[in-house]
Amino acid sequence: MVNRYCRLEPVLRSLDHGTIAEYALDELMLTRGENERVFALRDTMEKMEGVTQALQHSTLTLSGTRRLFDRVVAEFPQLRSRLAPTAAIVNNTPLESVLVKLQHQEQLTAAERSACTLFRLSDSSDIGVNRKRWDVHSVEDVRREMES
Repeated sequence: MVNRYCRLEPVLRSLDHGTIAEYALDELMLTRGENERVFALRDTMEKMEGVTQALQHSTLTLSGTRRLFDRVVAEFPQLRSRLAPTAAIVNNTPLESVLVKLQHQEQLTAAERSACTLFRLSDSSDIGVNRKRWDVHSVEDVRREMES
């Protein structure tokens, strides 16, 4: 609807007063301020459409997504509450912070290191339990099965 108005606006502006009065178009015409806001809205929507398309690329990485969100927050600070690494919608803020810091190759705090403990494997976990199931031959069997 916004794009349609932006395409029609030059035509509407070129109409003479008699045509506007004859067809009662004056009630439908936007004021100069409203007109400027519509064009600004269109520009913002085009930027957001570009962000949406970038998020759909199959080659987009997690760090690329973070950089994209950081650029959006820089241009639209009102979105910080939703797109910042500390946003309320983040389920695990320390883990999000860890991921951002790892991408920027920064040092981790103690809280951030403890958030990563979920990802550590110990000998007593899956490896120890499944030791009998995984040996050189079973790995080769899986590899051959995947190749065929």
